[in-house]
Amino acid sequence: MKRIFLLSMLGLNFAACSVDQVEMDINENEIQELNAVLNTTGCEPTIHNFGEAGSIEVSNDENNLYIKILPEPGFELDNVKLHIANSLVDFPTAGSGSGNLPPGQMHYKVNNPDSEGHTFEFDLVDYPASFYIASQSTFFKDDNSYSVWAGTPADNKGNWAYFEYTVQECEVECTEFLGPDNIGEELTVTGTEGLTDIRGWTFGDFENYVWDTLLEGAPEGGDFNPSLQYIFDNLSSVPYGFHSSTYTVTVGDCQDSIVIGATVICENAGCQSN
Repeated sequence: MKRIFLLSMLGLNFAACSVDQVEMDINENEIQELNAVLNTTGCEPTIHNFGEAGSIEVSNDENNLYIKILPEPGFELDNVKLHIANSLVDFPTAGSGSGNLPPGQMHYKVNNPDSEGHTFEFDLVDYPASFYIASQSTFFKDDNSYSVWAGTPADNKGNWAYFEYTVQECEVECTEFLGPDNIGEELTVTGTEGLTDIRGWTFGDFENYVWDTLLEGAPEGGDFNPSLQYIFDNLSSVPYGFHSSTYTVTVGDCQDSIVIGATVICENAGCQSN
């Protein structure tokens, strides 16, 4: 949901004091309407086993196909061989009669993958609504090697296995992403005890403060409206009062937004706190 971050004090090194206020129009109803949501795409995976040694998980979202090969506890993944075919006749089987699928002829081969698992990612547009997957993967346990096929044995088609995967229609669920509220610490231009003295801050200092304190842990790559540079320049000319910017992050089909704000107070002689 949208949240407002208020700074009790924020300022720069001003040559003179002013009591002018800058009022940014923020309608409370508008804030409530702009509830932020974030993408949690992906369908429930289809899972097949490599005997007791591991498993292969296949899933998709709106754009990509994901094939994850995982060892069971106590096993380590040593190498992976994978082939995807639009139909059974498209597998590169060899030999007379029923025919085997030679592991060396499989399209994707990964040696020395991460021992804890390996994930393939493919563009879903390259595949039909339903297709076939074959994988022979090798696992280690107690210095023993196990090369195992996943899926249904290919009856009358040799000593290998495969399974069919149908692309899923995945519903996109969106949830809040940008983290809990954080009103930030209080700042001053006078060095008051217990407060951060920001006299002489550059724009880089101000930007770092926003990321390190107000948006700590938030993903980068979003948009500020108005920009942080605009707020910084505005603080320099008319510092006192309430200033704000909306930070928006887009992931997939969803967005999450935060309104960060600053109530600027001057404690120098001749200035009245707001």
